[in-house]
This record gives sequence, structure tokens and C-alpha cells, in this order.
Amino acid sequence: MTTGTPNTNNIYGVGAPVALAPKNTLYFDTTNAAAYTAYISTGTGWVILGLSGSVVLPPGLVGDLPAAAAGNLGWRGTVTDSNAVSITAGIGTVVATGGATVAPVFSDGADWRIA
Repeated sequence: MTTGTPNTNNIYGVGAPVALAPKNTLYFDTTNAAAYTAYISTGTGWVILGLSGSVVLPPGLVGDLPAAAAGNLGWRGTVTDSNAVSITAGIGTVVATGGATVAPVFSDGADWRIA
């Protein structure tokens, strides 16, 4: 991630475009529909997330996933220590640690499953 200042003429979010916003406020610059830019306010500046048709899910460990719950139903992630023999063999199963398989996962509201 990089830091910068959004073009406030093209920021859409809660309320009118602003030069500074409360911490953790998210705005989108929709000037270029092929490569949207999202800005997250730090309260004193902005963090820029480039959105160009893909979502970056930094990999982590199974044990670092939050507990699956109704509040995170549909959340996605990537783990690097799944014990599944392969991603395809594990699709739909509850993810568990203990291996070295990199796997995309999602919360079904009760468990984290291999996607």
C-alpha cells in the first residue's frame, strides 16, 4: 500500500467529498472505471488501495483467521498452512492447520472452508 491524497472531486462515499475524513472512512475514486482506486482515511492522511479487477488477499495462517461467525459470513482469505492434500481435494471441507498447502478459504458463518 502507498500513501497519497485522493482527488476529492471524484471521491464517493458517505456524505459529500471531503479533503480529510474520520479514521477508517473508505472512499472510491471512480474517474477510471478500468482501475478504481480506494482510499482509507488514517485521520491525518490516506492509504491508497488500487482496485483493478482483482482483490488482493494476503496469505496468513489458519490460526490467524478470526472465529467463523454470522458476522463474517462470506469473508474470504488465503492460508498457507492447510493440511489438505491439494486445493481441489479439500474444496468445501473445513480448513485445518498442519500442512503446507496454500488454499483460498471462506467463512460459512460456522466454519472456515476451503473454497
